Amino acid sequence: MEYFEYNLDFSLDEIRNSYTFDVSCQGSVPQAIVAFLESTDFESAIRLAISIGGDSDTIASMAGAIAAAYYKEIPQAILDFVRGKLPAPFLRILREFDSMVTSPTDRANALIITNESNPIDDTVLESLRMYGYTLRFADNGETGLQLALEQKPDVILCSLLLSRLDGFEILKAILRQKDYNDIKFLLIAGYGDREDYYRIEEICRDVWEYRKFYAKLLSHPHSPRLSIF
Repeated sequence: MEYFEYNLDFSLDEIRNSYTFDVSCQGSVPQAIVAFLESTDFESAIRLAISIGGDSDTIASMAGAIAAAYYKEIPQAILDFVRGKLPAPFLRILREFDSMVTSPTDRANALIITNESNPIDDTVLESLRMYGYTLRFADNGETGLQLALEQKPDVILCSLLLSRLDGFEILKAILRQKDYNDIKFLLIAGYGDREDYYRIEEICRDVWEYRKFYAKLLSHPHSPRLSIF
């Protein structure tokens, strides 16, 4: 915590009457962590985070994320209430995400094909580990494709820019495998435009024209872009 200058030497009772709105990391992340440390379950973590005021939605989101990972359970009543407030497109995204990261009971392997110049965010990797995936890594496209064909992982996270073979070529090779229908392939780039989408679409239609095709781009100004199949 010293690296980020996070001071955790306080209790929520000590700051509740004086804490004010603070959007800085140093002024909100410690409060979220302490809310979790003082909690007894997921719901109490959220309630404690909100109780101090300030940037409540942000603090509660951070405290809730830590609590969910630690307690490994969110009460069904809370899930039902929140889902009831979300519009249909948001619910569809949640279902798509769950289908990508919820591992099968008999195997749970994810292959990460990336390199130092185009890394995949650690939070994505930790999410996979949290859901029980065993991660295997390849640092170039040629090795990555070889491992994919040898091991048949449940999920492949592949950087677009790679040496020897790029992400497009790996996608094309994977789609040619007739027994790889159930593999989830995520092509990740830190940049991109609609041309990336069109090229992916063209590859899938040319190689996989007799199967159901599905592609979606998820983008955020501070996150990698994902193409999900």
